Amino acid sequence: MRKASHVAALRSNALITDPSAVGRNQFKEVHDLVQTHLPISTALARRLCRTWSDTRPEDTRPEEPYPSEAIGASDDNTSDYGVQVVTPDPDARKVAVILSVALNSRSERFNRLQAAIGIMLRLQHAPAGVQTLLNRIGISTSRDTSTRHLGSLQSAAVLKAKDMMEQKERIHVLLFDNLDLYVRSRPGRVTSSNTLVNLTTRTLLQLPSSFDASLVSASALGALDGSRSLNEDEVLGDCDVIRRSAQLFLARELVRSIKAASRKGKRGVDTITMLETYVNQCQDRVRVDELDAEAWDIAPLPLLEENEGCIEGTLAVLEESAVTLGIMERDELSADTNTNDRDDGSNSSCDGFSILRRTDVLPEGALLFVVGDLKSHRNVEAGIKARRHHEHKEERMDYIRSTPAPWHLLLNWVWAIFKMHFSSAKVGFAASLERLRDALRRGKTALREDEPSFNEAWALIRHTFAGWVRQSFVKELSKQRKDISTWTPKDAQSIQMLVDAVREHLFEEAAVREAQFRHDEVGINARLFLRDALLALEWDDACRRGDVGRMLATQRFLAVGFAGAGRHQYSQSCLDDIWTHKVLTEDSWRTLMAVRLLNRYGARNSFIGADLYQEHLNREIQRADIAHGADTAIARLRDTFSATSEVARAMRKAHQDLLGFSGQRWKEDQRYDRDIDRISNLAGQDGLFDSQLNRYSNETVAKLAAKASSFIGPQIPSAEDLLQDLVLPDYGEDALEKGVMYLRSKGYHRWQKLRTAWDRYDAFLGLALEDEETMSDADSTCSHSSNAPGEQRAGDVRTLSEDARSEIARRMRQREWARREEELDAEEAEGPDDISDGQA
Repeated sequence: MRKASHVAALRSNALITDPSAVGRNQFKEVHDLVQTHLPISTALARRLCRTWSDTRPEDTRPEEPYPSEAIGASDDNTSDYGVQVVTPDPDARKVAVILSVALNSRSERFNRLQAAIGIMLRLQHAPAGVQTLLNRIGISTSRDTSTRHLGSLQSAAVLKAKDMMEQKERIHVLLFDNLDLYVRSRPGRVTSSNTLVNLTTRTLLQLPSSFDASLVSASALGALDGSRSLNEDEVLGDCDVIRRSAQLFLARELVRSIKAASRKGKRGVDTITMLETYVNQCQDRVRVDELDAEAWDIAPLPLLEENEGCIEGTLAVLEESAVTLGIMERDELSADTNTNDRDDGSNSSCDGFSILRRTDVLPEGALLFVVGDLKSHRNVEAGIKARRHHEHKEERMDYIRSTPAPWHLLLNWVWAIFKMHFSSAKVGFAASLERLRDALRRGKTALREDEPSFNEAWALIRHTFAGWVRQSFVKELSKQRKDISTWTPKDAQSIQMLVDAVREHLFEEAAVREAQFRHDEVGINARLFLRDALLALEWDDACRRGDVGRMLATQRFLAVGFAGAGRHQYSQSCLDDIWTHKVLTEDSWRTLMAVRLLNRYGARNSFIGADLYQEHLNREIQRADIAHGADTAIARLRDTFSATSEVARAMRKAHQDLLGFSGQRWKEDQRYDRDIDRISNLAGQDGLFDSQLNRYSNETVAKLAAKASSFIGPQIPSAEDLLQDLVLPDYGEDALEKGVMYLRSKGYHRWQKLRTAWDRYDAFLGLALEDEETMSDADSTCSHSSNAPGEQRAGDVRTLSEDARSEIARRMRQREWARREEELDAEEAEGPDDISDGQA
């Protein structure tokens, strides 16, 4: 014990000062330390643990862990978070606790494990009584000490962010997102009410050193500020992308179906091995341009009391973030300082009683990338546009470049799928998500037609896709008089034939045309849902693997799909990305796409959207254990919990076995497998993909009944009626077909005019400024000493002050701009109606 008194790693400072220490298993760390410095005590404690375990009654011994808790039980030996699953043996954990308590009883300075447990209890929001009890027996620190440790971690996160900014050759990304909290005012009174507080969370990312910052400098991305144009061939996607993607996901579902059939024995193992080999081959065929699996550096920043939902709040967030990161420094001025007497040639700007000055943290020409959802991206663009003509250089924010993150694209596509395929009256009872929601007894509040909960909606889409595909495999094998539980393929060719047969039956255009010929509207809608769900699965898988090439190929379809679904903002965002790939070099575009992604641990298949990661951190802040009625609730969040949200996630991932998260996913998978079987059985009972005649939705039935009731007596068929008998009916809501028609009619025109309008506005401002300068020069050359009567008349522009002339020029520019906008709107009004109005 005396020897261990000199080991600084056993103290809490070793945990608090090392940013990477919180992401490691502290029980294993402490066990390795005591085993190195206290080998005799470690051996004694281990012997006592084994003796106590052997003498326990049989019925009080711990049960066997779930399969996912065992070391190496998963396929790739990785957890849900992309880190390697290392479950320490129970004896090592007991030894670490015993010796830590013994060292802490000798001296309170030896409290590394106690500090880790105390921080974990605070971040997991354990009851105060539980932490007090553990503190009294020497296992945990007190709540006050744990709060102080969290404050130290908060300060360390800000220092880490500044240290990251000192590495000028690296690429830095600022994430921010809104966080809305309800704070209870005047608690305990009848007139108490909840007040909504708009906050903003921020995180600084640093890309790995393999990405070159010069590829995304201001000069390298200058082409993005030019005029835009795309032709139809550059936008429309390749059908081979859908075919290869369908083969991949059908093969995955086939493997899952075979495993769910409980195949045992050597033949079953060989079948699964052959199928997994085929899946890997399909994965290689869809791979385009994957990023290297490297770890991003992350530093959460304290939250701000700003509303980033408006342009003014967004600019305030950017300004405060620049000051926090050291890009700008603020010099406070006294109240009696005459700021008008400063040198006009200085590069400082006055903001109240402070001056912002540019530092050398961000080199000239380098950019700070700002990433958020599409609304935040548009706000940043609008704010920078408004600041472009500011008289002070620091206020122009020309060192910022905004780009949208990918997860919100998936979120809105999921919402679009629910809008098109949820209602049983619109798509038919058998093909509706509403019917499946009720059959699986899932929540109606989370699974609604308009903007459902993402987790619940995404799970229902994936399970519906898996269930319908499984039923199609069962049907296809039954045609060959085979059962999926006993089917054994001879070689990869037989697997390919089965997958292609199911793909042609579900995804090919010929299958949809056949259903149209048979007036099978329900079958058409079911196939359209599978195609839309396939696009969502492809986008999610491409983001997870960091394959920016697949992401671009999928965006070509999403650009058309969003246009057909009426979500034109996201369609235009996809068009922006397609145009970015067109005008930038391959390396610059690849680096710019990497800015939107994040790999926390440097593991393969562990990329996520940067906006999704910020949402995860927001959830940690929302779970903070504070009283919402306290007057200092926001201050406590800002000073204690906001920048430690990453610590909460890191410690939870490092101690999954301790917190009971290891077997949680295994239990959910078991429940979801039963739901997939239920969906598959319902599809088989309804004959969802069988060829049936005259199977309509309720809305179509009502339309046909209303049309039939309008005819009274025998009538001669019109030419329109005769043509309708020759043309296949247009059943189902095909987002891609409608999107192509909309883009051809007015979508491309509107997208191009957006940027062109800004260019015209900037050019118009430039001409107006030149006119003002010419007017000022003319005024300076004229003689102001002449007092001849009649030389200067009342109302003459020359008699006005400089401010009045500027105001007149500004009003003239506004009227001219409004006139040009009216002309542009008139040109667009000449085209066909919007697709959202129900017309092509």
